[in-house]
Amino acid sequence: MRIDANTAIDKLAPCGFDRKDLVLEPTDPDPNVSVIRQRRYARLKLGRNLVATTMNMRENFRLSIPELNLGGGVGSGERHLAPGSLLTFKIAHGVRSIKVQSIVRGARPQAMAFEFVEMDLEDRSRLRKLLMELGGLPLAAQATNRTRRRGRMAISKN
Repeated sequence: MRIDANTAIDKLAPCGFDRKDLVLEPTDPDPNVSVIRQRRYARLKLGRNLVATTMNMRENFRLSIPELNLGGGVGSGERHLAPGSLLTFKIAHGVRSIKVQSIVRGARPQAMAFEFVEMDLEDRSRLRKLLMELGGLPLAAQATNRTRRRGRMAISKN
């Protein structure tokens, strides 16, 4: 079931919401794709890289984030973390930083993908404003405009 966008705007306007606040909406799942988990929000290429600092590591490090959305992003750092690693970091922006807890979903030598698993509502609101400021409008995420990675081959030792 979908909510009519025009009716929603009319109802939310007295509450202080604007149409641009609703631009970063979740994407609809595509039934024709072969993956189990689909990205919930369209990823935005930011106008400039954000800098985040880890807070829960023995030796904290900085993370440069060129792509981000309300559900996670991609970043590169000084260290390589294995998929499944729990990461708490803060994104420096303005006077107050945005504090999030995330899990590493995919890791390659040049970058790692992470998914947000916990964030305060105030931090989520700040993140939404930051994305609108630096990212602009998202491109519609569809299975047809994604590149497919080659699968891993299993090698058995005899």
